[in-house]
Amino acid sequence: EEEEEEEGEQGRLWDDWQSDEEDSSYDYLCLFCDLRYDSTERLFEHCTYEHSFDFCGIIKDLVLDFYGSFKLINYIRSQVAMNKCWRWDLLFKSITDLQNHLHAADNIKNDGKFPWDDELYLKPFMIDDALLYSFSNEEDEEDVGSAVAKEDILSELMNDGEVGEIYNSCHGILDTEKLQTSGCLDIRRHAEDVVNFFEKSESNGICRGGDNGESTQKRKDCQLTVSFANVVAREIKNVNEKYFSSYGSFGIHREMISDKVRTETYRSAILNNPSLLSQATVMDVGCGTGILSLFAAQAGASRVIAVEASLKMASMATRIAKDNGFLYEENNKGEEGEANHFSGVIDVVQTMVEELDKFRKIPPHSVDVLVSEWMGYCLLYESMLSSVLYARDNWLKPGGAILPDKATIFVAGFGRGGTSLLFWEDVYGFNMSCIGKEVMEDAACSPIIDVMDSKDIVTESTVLQVYLLTTLTFCFTQKASTADRTLF
Repeated sequence: EEEEEEEGEQGRLWDDWQSDEEDSSYDYLCLFCDLRYDSTERLFEHCTYEHSFDFCGIIKDLVLDFYGSFKLINYIRSQVAMNKCWRWDLLFKSITDLQNHLHAADNIKNDGKFPWDDELYLKPFMIDDALLYSFSNEEDEEDVGSAVAKEDILSELMNDGEVGEIYNSCHGILDTEKLQTSGCLDIRRHAEDVVNFFEKSESNGICRGGDNGESTQKRKDCQLTVSFANVVAREIKNVNEKYFSSYGSFGIHREMISDKVRTETYRSAILNNPSLLSQATVMDVGCGTGILSLFAAQAGASRVIAVEASLKMASMATRIAKDNGFLYEENNKGEEGEANHFSGVIDVVQTMVEELDKFRKIPPHSVDVLVSEWMGYCLLYESMLSSVLYARDNWLKPGGAILPDKATIFVAGFGRGGTSLLFWEDVYGFNMSCIGKEVMEDAACSPIIDVMDSKDIVTESTVLQVYLLTTLTFCFTQKASTADRTLF
């Protein structure tokens, strides 16, 4: 036992040593924030896209040698330490204000002299600044004859699946509304750039060979674009993580389940269709708490594949299914030598449905029933419909059922009672209608989500759009015109 304890202690020490070694690999501190990176390539990539500072581009444009680049780094660190703009010598109240100010540099040279062209900046501003000894571009020192054409690099990466996944990710998000918010528009533009690059590279000659010097430049262009594509792919992943983590809050799930009209309609459709659900294979896209999966299991489904991208909610759905005796899990109580037995029918898979095949091998077109509570504000706000259609196209049997299989958007007009105008016209006897007017102007620019009393609806409702999910090929852009129709 003492030997085992000694070995365990040595193991812990070994793990600690490894951990320290791993931590020390992140030696390169960003010039403008507190983030550290394990390579100068990743650091400068971060500086380019987060702080609008293209280090490699600047030293190339200004033809800076090693010492000029060395002084530039020290100069920037000294300016940032004082919350000053390295380019314009502007002083800011905080580092956040400075970071918000940063923009692409232009016309850097002043009176024939750079602001960092001073012997003072040959002295490291920061002690043990690893960046000062690792920033040189080794590619510039390579033999031109050994340059590899961009086409070869792309081909190699494509064989590994790396660029292919990036291309597919970028191409896919151009048809999703998860990135329609203002904070994500840059990601959409980056994705468009990457897709256009891969689709047009052959026609514009980027992937064709040339002389050695030309090939060297093409290789650099390729590496820059592939690096850029990786940045986009990571941003897409971040957007997805933020989107799905927003569903880790239980409040939103209580709100959905508490909608009795909606939840009981699902329950009735599932429990009152024994011929459809009995011994059926069911897929629940975006299962959340797993309520629809529980209904399906209760209705007699032989297998329920509950797909949930949020790690927190997938864990909760697993626990809920287990607590209610429906979780699909191995039962080891059989006799020795017997095949393993399984109990329960609900199999919770934590992933996006678009990546389900990485975690479960489900035969194509083997699902009998597809269920999902995908609807959001104005029907499409949740941006889940494309995921439901993806599941339909990949796993639903011919003639299989989708619940629901039809969705309709209605529009109707409301009167003053449905606004806050009346409230602001009389606030404890004071007229504050000017605020009401501001609210109305804002409402004309941004959608407002609210509950409307039926008495405030002043027009008949009319159908704006109908979607038949069994046959729908969805497009996220829809042209609309009111030229030949008056709704109100």
